[in-house]
Amino acid sequence: ANELSYQVTAKFDAFLLNKSTFAASYGSWNGTNRAYTPWINSDNTGSFGDKKGAFTTTLTGYTLEWNLYDVSLAFGDYTLSGNGENNRGQAFRIGYKVTF
Repeated sequence: ANELSYQVTAKFDAFLLNKSTFAASYGSWNGTNRAYTPWINSDNTGSFGDKKGAFTTTLTGYTLEWNLYDVSLAFGDYTLSGNGENNRGQAFRIGYKVTF
């Protein structure tokens, strides 16, 4: 089994407003003779494992993140392909830094 991964990110300071940043990232992971088995546990999680033969699993996606002072907004869209199936998922995050 072997794996290859990469990520490319572009980040912009002072995006639209002062003290604001925006970052866009695209990444990919490709595993040869690696397979993802979904929903193997009661909590609906899966796992990666070695699989013999000409089998390829790919995870690709992008993330967009905007920060203004201590507030962070992020969105990601990802696709997992392998075993003749495509699975797609999205994620959204709101964060705020609190100092005590």
